[in-house]
Amino acid sequence: MANSPPALLAGLLLVAACFLIVVLLLTTLQDTTIDHPSRSLSKSSKHDAAAADRPAPLIIASAHSDLYSRMRMLKSLKQAPPEPLKFLLVTADQPTSCKTRQGSHLLMMSLKNKVDYCNLHQCKVWYSLESWQPGFTGTWARYPLLKRLMLVNSHVEWFMWMDSDALFTDMSFVIPLETYESWNKDMIIPGYWEKVYGDDPDWLGLNAGIFLIRNTEWSRNFLDKWMSFRPDSPQRRHHLTEILNREFRTRPRNWPADDQSALAYLLRRNKTEHERRTYLEAGYALHGFWEVIVDGFEEMAARGNVGDRQKWPFVTHFCGCKLCTGEYATSQSARCVESFRRAYNFGDNQVLALAGMAHPDLSSLEVVESSALL
Repeated sequence: MANSPPALLAGLLLVAACFLIVVLLLTTLQDTTIDHPSRSLSKSSKHDAAAADRPAPLIIASAHSDLYSRMRMLKSLKQAPPEPLKFLLVTADQPTSCKTRQGSHLLMMSLKNKVDYCNLHQCKVWYSLESWQPGFTGTWARYPLLKRLMLVNSHVEWFMWMDSDALFTDMSFVIPLETYESWNKDMIIPGYWEKVYGDDPDWLGLNAGIFLIRNTEWSRNFLDKWMSFRPDSPQRRHHLTEILNREFRTRPRNWPADDQSALAYLLRRNKTEHERRTYLEAGYALHGFWEVIVDGFEEMAARGNVGDRQKWPFVTHFCGCKLCTGEYATSQSARCVESFRRAYNFGDNQVLALAGMAHPDLSSLEVVESSALL
């Protein structure tokens, strides 16, 4: 039986309504999902402008589109220009657990201290637990690590190596990198000219635990020369130890060739070139020996960080404490741990002050509102 005109009209309207709903759903889905890379879309400039202003969706409709969204995100990150950095701060710890009871917690405090400093000074931290070249362990492991990082981060002008037993204790200090660049220096080492280049050199006249190095071909070649002093066989260990012992009469006779003595030796071998390309920094505490610093933190805090002669130490270095391994320091381990916490809290208070908080005293890990201490 033929449909009556009203029934036919109602059917056509129902079909049209369903078609319109399908079109709207497809349009909505297209606008809220990420397209397949091979799909080519032709859209009006008005639609493109609206899409550009709309934030990317946080939830993707399907696993298929999620895969492509991740691929496109990674590709965009790879193609994005590197974020400008003043320098890359590189530090490392041993790959195994600490032998001392509190070592791992102290190293965590050390890492937080470095992250805090970089959050304030436009730098980033590279934290390593591995040896990146076979045979390079202990203090020697840092040099292949540094060289590789310099090669793969060509956009970074300066790198700073900092031992894990060193802490920033003046969080406001700005490293004068522009000044070093104006002097055409490629490496900045804490030390004293007379103790390195003088007639009676001292292997302690500089410190290899903290230094700045510029990302240049000269610097990378210098790292190669430095790494060549690693004692990789018993015969070579004996030979290099004799060379360094002859050069530095204050050096322990039974120590194998170490990186700090090797650095001082290299600087002396070609004094003219190395004085031109390196700088021994003694104008501020790029390496401040902890034992002459830690008992004065309360006085420093009371007088403030003012005057060139009364500046707070930029870095406090706990060399000799062996916080993780416990070697050589059993007689003073308790003082090392307590002093490390005091130095950490001194630096941490400068960061906490930004939130109106502070440690009630330098031996406490608790924090309170700064107003409660007035």
